[in-house]
Amino acid sequence: MSTYLIAGNRPWNRETCREVAHALPEHRWEFVDGSGGNDQIMAATEALKPEAVLFLFWSWKLPADFVGRCRCINFHPAPLPFGRGSSIVQHFILAGLATTTLIAHRMVADIDAGPILLSREVSLAGSAEEIYMRIDHGAARMIEEIVRTNPPEVPQAGVPVRFKRRRPEQSALTEAAPSLDGVYDFIRMLDAEGYPPAFLDMGPLRLTFRRAGRYRGRVEADVTIRVREEVQG
Repeated sequence: MSTYLIAGNRPWNRETCREVAHALPEHRWEFVDGSGGNDQIMAATEALKPEAVLFLFWSWKLPADFVGRCRCINFHPAPLPFGRGSSIVQHFILAGLATTTLIAHRMVADIDAGPILLSREVSLAGSAEEIYMRIDHGAARMIEEIVRTNPPEVPQAGVPVRFKRRRPEQSALTEAAPSLDGVYDFIRMLDAEGYPPAFLDMGPLRLTFRRAGRYRGRVEADVTIRVREEVQG
């Protein structure tokens, strides 16, 4: 029985591991919660000696010697080499894209630069959490195919285009395009557990927005109003 590790730092990543374990029960599947950073995954890898480590929504750069000695496969929601970096879903929605490409690639020392194993188109409709869960479901199917067929690695081709991680202050709704579609896209692209939601500050108050809906002539969303933390302090 071969052992595989699935590592992720989002709540829905654990369900992906369950999906794959159900589909491939002949292997041992272990989930590593990445909320503690690289130390947990490196310790688990040392203890279990897996065939491969599969990364979902990983936020930290792994040491070059680690990815050099262990087969590490990352799932990245961009048609690499276009879209290396962070906050890809948000950048692509702001660019008006309706779909993206989920890429499975072997990790190398340079972030998002490794050879590609598989790709799958993914819709960017709905909230960020819906998109991320859709990405994870696609990743589960791709993991099954990788384990069953061991697809060849194809080097990335083209000029790399990198995107920077968005900062919390960029979630201000004043940054949205001045249209109903722009406001709707801005709210939904930030609507996922663990992400700073779209917000507006009004004096000492902060209004945050979730669960946006686009209707004819309007956008509706749930609004939470709190006293801003810096005012409370």
